Amino acid sequence: SITLGWSKPEWDGGSEVTSYMVEKLVEGETEWAMITSRGEVKTTEYTVHDLKPDVNYFFRVSAVNFAGHGEPLEMTEPVQAKDILEAAQIDPDVAMRTHYIVKAGKDVELSVPLKGRPAPTASWSKEEECIDRDPKYEFHHSDTTTVLVMREVTRLDTGKYTVKIENGVGEPKSLTLSVKVQDTPAQCKTLVLKDVTRGKVTLCWEPPLLDGGAEVTNYIVEKRDSSKRSYSAVTSKCTDTTYTIEDLSEKTSFFFRVLAENENGVGDPCDTLEPLKATETPGPVKEVSMKDSSKTSVTLQWLKPEYDGGSIISDYVIEQKLKDQEWSLGGTSRHCEFEVNKLKEHSDVFFRVAARNEKGQGDFVEIGPIKVIDYIITPEASLAEYPGGRINVRLGHNVHIELPYIGKPKPSILWLKDNLALKESDLIRFKKTENKATLMIKNVTKENEGKYTLTLDNKVSRKSVHIHVVTLGPPSKPVGPIRLDEVRAESIMISWDEPNDDGGGDITCYAVEKRDTSQSDWKMACSSVEDTQFKVPNLIKGVQYQFRVCAENRYGVSKPLISQNVIAKHQFRPPGPPGKPVVYNVTNDGMTIQWEQPIYDGGTPIQAFHVEKRENNSIMWQKVNTVLIKETDYRISELIEGLEYSFRVYAQNDAGFSRMSEESKPIMAVSPVVHRHWVGDNIRLKVIITGRPVPKVVWFRDGVEVTKKMMDIINVAGSSTLFVRDADRTHSGHYTVEATNGSGSRKEATSLCLSNLEWSRPADDGGMEILGYIIEMVKGEETEWKRVNEELVAETNYTVTGLQTGAEYRFHVAALNHVGRGEDKEIPEPAQAVDRLTPPQVDIDATFRQTHIVKPGGSVCLGIHFRGKPIPNATWVMEEGELGVMSEITTTDGYSSLNIENCSRNDTGKYTVNLENASGSKQSDRLLDREEGKEQYPVGEGKQDPLL
Repeated sequence: SITLGWSKPEWDGGSEVTSYMVEKLVEGETEWAMITSRGEVKTTEYTVHDLKPDVNYFFRVSAVNFAGHGEPLEMTEPVQAKDILEAAQIDPDVAMRTHYIVKAGKDVELSVPLKGRPAPTASWSKEEECIDRDPKYEFHHSDTTTVLVMREVTRLDTGKYTVKIENGVGEPKSLTLSVKVQDTPAQCKTLVLKDVTRGKVTLCWEPPLLDGGAEVTNYIVEKRDSSKRSYSAVTSKCTDTTYTIEDLSEKTSFFFRVLAENENGVGDPCDTLEPLKATETPGPVKEVSMKDSSKTSVTLQWLKPEYDGGSIISDYVIEQKLKDQEWSLGGTSRHCEFEVNKLKEHSDVFFRVAARNEKGQGDFVEIGPIKVIDYIITPEASLAEYPGGRINVRLGHNVHIELPYIGKPKPSILWLKDNLALKESDLIRFKKTENKATLMIKNVTKENEGKYTLTLDNKVSRKSVHIHVVTLGPPSKPVGPIRLDEVRAESIMISWDEPNDDGGGDITCYAVEKRDTSQSDWKMACSSVEDTQFKVPNLIKGVQYQFRVCAENRYGVSKPLISQNVIAKHQFRPPGPPGKPVVYNVTNDGMTIQWEQPIYDGGTPIQAFHVEKRENNSIMWQKVNTVLIKETDYRISELIEGLEYSFRVYAQNDAGFSRMSEESKPIMAVSPVVHRHWVGDNIRLKVIITGRPVPKVVWFRDGVEVTKKMMDIINVAGSSTLFVRDADRTHSGHYTVEATNGSGSRKEATSLCLSNLEWSRPADDGGMEILGYIIEMVKGEETEWKRVNEELVAETNYTVTGLQTGAEYRFHVAALNHVGRGEDKEIPEPAQAVDRLTPPQVDIDATFRQTHIVKPGGSVCLGIHFRGKPIPNATWVMEEGELGVMSEITTTDGYSSLNIENCSRNDTGKYTVNLENASGSKQSDRLLDREEGKEQYPVGEGKQDPLL
């Protein structure tokens, strides 16, 4: 099947359009077939069924109103019934939900409409984990829909569900749907006990990961005596994630738990794992380490315990020992640091530290052995917090670089930027502690980007570390200028170069805007251009535009790069038609045709030619060439002997294809005798005639009977002669003589070729490639031969210019290869240089012969090809009026055109072109009408359409 669509007529003819008629035509047939019944099609769309694959069809549609049916709208190109591949996508024409809010215990059905050919397949995932095979979920797939069903949902079903579709055409597509289940909150996280003091404990926790689809309004805190089973409420109105319980018995161990509550109810509890007394010995200290060492002392440092056991830590106990000896008191300290003195140099000592409160001493934490020596520590700074020695910061934000360092003696600190000393200012600050060096920069700008160096110097050694600050912001504007690569009336291709600075992030896309220079506002052409070129569409012909391009990264949009002004108009047009093909070199395996280049190339070079042939008993034209033809001749083979063929040619350039050339004269596919003569020669073609009774003789040229008014025909007993006086190129062709008597008939064919100077390639090329040909001539009775062509002639024909009118010349041609020059071949008789006058002749195609109908404000181009000798002068006139100011006439040696821009009602009328030279004149006219429509439709004169 094929589905057709069309637009309503611009004018209904004064009566409402009631229906449409659809007809079809199989390519190669001549009769249209009606495929709809009267009144069947009411809309502007219809699907044709029962079509065959690999068959070309044409369709046409006519509108019907009360007065009858209108002129049909016909397809210009054939179509075939075949499956159309369509990339998989989410059907935008079907309403769907992407957010679902549902009560716990209900069923949820996620439905996504699909489009694509072939039908796409769907795969579901939740939070990037595939769930296609999870038995918890139900799936229902069809060609147009995929459905995910979840039964009796809970808070655990809250999340994002992604469906990915693909059908092998284009890239896979995905869509994410959000499901929010209204349930009680989940369990709170990480319940810990802090600041345990006598009779008091502080609970801390984290909110639940899932709030049940509603905001947590409060928390319920409960306690339980470890000897009992039931919990008692401490509070149900806690709104923070921390709560302090007071008045606890110091003799009882308690469990604690916290429950989150929202509008849907109370969630699951989060319990402490071990019972807790409100008073106990402190916990162990943390992170005991050696801070310093001298010849007789070691300085230790540590962190206080996580909890103090229910009372304030009074002090810390530090003990020491040598290997295989007992522990002895090294001292006590009220701070988290202590220097143990009176140690023996080079001895290896063990140390341990414990915290004490009013209840007693906590567990020891041991360190060692530590060698008692006077350490010299090479300065060193750590970049562990800055992988790769790099930090990224957004423009306008603050940067805070904090580097831990070590060194003994204590090193001095110096900051540098790009190897230059960095000074403090209102925006740049330095800070130094015992073990950290800090650099702070406020309101970062592009100038703050660079390499920063921290230099540590303790007189013994010097160490430098480097960290690169990369500023993140919008890129710089694209590098210009904006190039106008291709300017057309409806679109302009522009290009540019990438920005020099990407702003610290990859360029994600470019935004292209356009502006009519007569207006001040910019309009977005495309906001997501991925390449550095873009074809700006939907331009108005003749309007001047300006373009601007902005680069975009994840941090913002650059300043715009603005183009020069440019007018939207075509730079070139399709070429004119090639010259009429001439057939020569007819052999038993084919024939060669040759044609002239188009007079008008459309403003851009001709790329190639295309050749079509037609058997004279057929109306179908068939394309001959399977590859592009670069030359102006072409050898055609595989012809059927005895059939007559006509040929035509059309040209191709960057703007498109030309009109067809005139078709060649019909010629029969036989093995003829070819006669070559010079223009101006007298020619005799004589054939011997035998038979009884005496045959009747008829001559034909290119299939047309030759009469005695056209040429002299002399029939005598035994022969027939066709005589041509002062032959010119119009006498070239394929001649056939037919002899008939009562006993039968006989045909013989010959070809006559007239040219200025032609020859055939040598039968023997001497074993090497022919490089070209040398032409020489001699005038009248002179004896000295003069070379005609300065450069070698590659073809086997040549036109000699600059001759004296009326004088006789002799010519000879020689071939040249890498070894040298071959033997000269001279023409049999001298040739006289005579300028022959021919009156103007006009080549008018079918589209020119019709009335041109143009929408107001549109444009029209009337053009004709002509020839004559000397070259005719062309003039255009408008009957009953004058040519408008928007009319432009362009005339070359063989082509003249009238181009009218911005047509109005005043341009309606009949236009005439006059051609005149010294040999005569020729006139041709064309009618131009106006239509309130969008397209151009040729309308035959004298025919009234009910819709027009």
